[in-house]
Amino acid sequence: MIVAGLVACVVIVVGLIVFFFLRSPDGPGTESLQEASSPQTDTDQPASPAAYDPSEANATDPEAPGGPFAGEESNTPPGMPLLSLPEEADSYDLENLALPPMPYCIYTGAYKDFQEAATTQSELDSNYLPAYIVPVEIKGNVAQSLFGVTQDGLWYRVLTGHFSSKEEARHTLRVMMAELPGYQPEIMRFRHTVECGRFLVTEEARKLSERLDQEDVFHYTQTFPTTSGESLTRVLVGCYFSMKGAEEALGRLQGKGFSCVVSER
Repeated sequence: MIVAGLVACVVIVVGLIVFFFLRSPDGPGTESLQEASSPQTDTDQPASPAAYDPSEANATDPEAPGGPFAGEESNTPPGMPLLSLPEEADSYDLENLALPPMPYCIYTGAYKDFQEAATTQSELDSNYLPAYIVPVEIKGNVAQSLFGVTQDGLWYRVLTGHFSSKEEARHTLRVMMAELPGYQPEIMRFRHTVECGRFLVTEEARKLSERLDQEDVFHYTQTFPTTSGESLTRVLVGCYFSMKGAEEALGRLQGKGFSCVVSER
């Protein structure tokens, strides 16, 4: 009896450890649990705000010009690197331009009801934190526990920001926790996405966005400043822990007639 009791305790403790350290909502589409918890994606796990030390963040004043709540002087978030483009860059130049990875973002919540997700997105936008909604399909009790949701089906995750490192994300996280105490944001890392286009002309990016809207495809943008004074806009669909998840999304988009590629986020 004593041995059986000890074994039961060990099983419970191990289960709790797995739950709290692997608990992370999935990206759009359905990625296998093996991929989400593999050694390759260990660094993709969310950083708990409770364990975050504000002294580690940059000492930038959040109210200073260019801070995450500074206003809408620019459509490009602070911290985006300046890209060097040749004069009169054409579509070939844009397609072959190596972009710096920006895999980190801040996860603010997952919602079964789209309107709740849209309300959260609107609140973040109103605080000068451009947010985007990424859907994810959950199947099974294990997936529910692993991804921190309460039932199967389609969930809408609300994310904000594009950062090259956790250190860059932590400053925004600190400001969010101070300005929006009702949220429990987490830093997350998604290495993969599907890129549907990159443009120097805003109108062209808008036209692609409208086509995606017509097909009910959730999408978002990354915008980089350039040495020419123009902004380069990437139109992206989804964010994934694994290459497989991005490839599955690519297949669905190609089936809808879109010319896209799997890319680093």
